[in-house]
Amino acid sequence: VAPEARRAGVGRALLDALHARAVLGQHAVTLLYPFRQRFYLACGYSAVSPFRALALGRDAVPGVWRQAEWGVPRAATGDDREAIVRLHEKEAARRTGWIARPASLWDRRLLDERRHWFVVEREQQVVGYIGWVLGQATPHSWITLTIDELAAGDDAARRRLLALAGEQGDQVRTIVLN
Repeated sequence: VAPEARRAGVGRALLDALHARAVLGQHAVTLLYPFRQRFYLACGYSAVSPFRALALGRDAVPGVWRQAEWGVPRAATGDDREAIVRLHEKEAARRTGWIARPASLWDRRLLDERRHWFVVEREQQVVGYIGWVLGQATPHSWITLTIDELAAGDDAARRRLLALAGEQGDQVRTIVLN
């Protein structure tokens, strides 16, 4: 924005127009390299922290996390889509680096045959979900379970979902939490 037009709402109007185009185009991400962080923070942007993955041995998840009162896990169905999307949106609002997803991206992720989806329910309400993929470096080698989706309304639901991953120990040697 030219110096003479600053502090007149021009920058915010430009960003609003770009955001509207991104929504119409169903773009998953908008990135920018800010000149002034404070301005972009006021527009809803935030700094993104470095990405880290945590690799756990299959026995690293405490068995006590299997407590029934924390929730009952089950395979997700098509009827769970709305609850999964809602939980993802709540989690995205609390964290840096999570992005809003258009329906087409949800379709691709939820229909991916290689990804396994589970929810945890409490009082017949979905309170968390987890998605993972199983992989092997070579045929007949150890299996790695990679969690690439985990959202929960509270810590108890999060623990119960991680316990579900730990329960795969007969098949899995390593759990990777992205």
